[in-house]
Amino acid sequence: KGEDKLSDAEKRELATQIAMQDTSQLNGGSALNTAPRFAQGTPVGRLAMMFKTYGFTMYYNQFKMMAGAIKQAKEYGLSDEQGRIAMKQFIASNGYIAALAGVQGIPLVGIFQGLADLFLEDDEEDADLLSRRFMGDPLYRGGVQYITNLAGAEVDIAARIGLSNLILGNNRYDFNKSAKEEFVDFAGGPALGYISSILRGADDMYNGETRRGIESMLPAAFRNIVQADRFRTEGALTRRGDPITDDFNAGEVATKFLGFAPAKYTNAQERNQDTKKIQKTVSRQKSRLLKQYYIALRQGDNTGDILQEILAHNKEHAGKGKEAVITTDTIERSMKQHARTSLTMHNGVTLTPTMRLYAQDMQNELEYQPWYMND
Repeated sequence: KGEDKLSDAEKRELATQIAMQDTSQLNGGSALNTAPRFAQGTPVGRLAMMFKTYGFTMYYNQFKMMAGAIKQAKEYGLSDEQGRIAMKQFIASNGYIAALAGVQGIPLVGIFQGLADLFLEDDEEDADLLSRRFMGDPLYRGGVQYITNLAGAEVDIAARIGLSNLILGNNRYDFNKSAKEEFVDFAGGPALGYISSILRGADDMYNGETRRGIESMLPAAFRNIVQADRFRTEGALTRRGDPITDDFNAGEVATKFLGFAPAKYTNAQERNQDTKKIQKTVSRQKSRLLKQYYIALRQGDNTGDILQEILAHNKEHAGKGKEAVITTDTIERSMKQHARTSLTMHNGVTLTPTMRLYAQDMQNELEYQPWYMND
């Protein structure tokens, strides 16, 4: 608009500015000098924002396009041509992502799933698993992974090329992180993650697991090469040698060599994460109710409210197996165990009989006696 009134120099300057802006928004220039000031000015900011400028730019671009379209429609209305342009932009920025990386790769999907998880209880399946179960793998994981499946070597490519969870993600290999640990990991960024890998590797080597230790200490590119060889020779095993998945074919090992994990391995890890989270939450609820029931009995309080909570717990978790519910036998065994624990406590601490005698002897030796009572 108004280009005919500009000089050639002004046209070149304006074209340069537009080109730089478009390049930045399309992530052609995601580098430290184009990152936000917070990511440049402080050491903590540089650590926390490492590799995340790309994610912030993608989300900014999505919301900017959305806000621009809404503003234009509100002020001027959308013509047929503008509607076609908006549809093409939407398809270009989301349709191709969905085709390649599935619905899970769309940027806004990760945001909506994160919001949904805020309202889902820890003893329920998370939004990612619920979405995947509803849509099925081909639609949720995308075309590239589906093609690799048809080729006989299904590879988890969607998690690497998708554009969701670019700022905050979950660790499918760690089930028990607290909120404090999550915050420290976010602030420390990839640098802290790599330092943690080195320390974990050193601990493995100290405990005699030399191969695992070296693997943990290597940079990601070389770690993938070593892991590919381990998957080829022994499959995916836990640190104590129990199998997670095995029988990887040559194609899956080759793609792991290039940095893409076999889909059956990542699927197993994701299922383990959800199952362990649910198991931990249900067990914690069960232990809390049994403890409250024991305390009420011991103090002579009314147990009616606690029994109602137990009935509600059983109704909610009846589909998770007999170990998840609280039966009369469960209550009886728990009450006996609590009673035994109370009898064997020493100064509020539970000890084995041998250690209890040792603690008593140590306490007798350290008890204060006036000087005139000493021999």
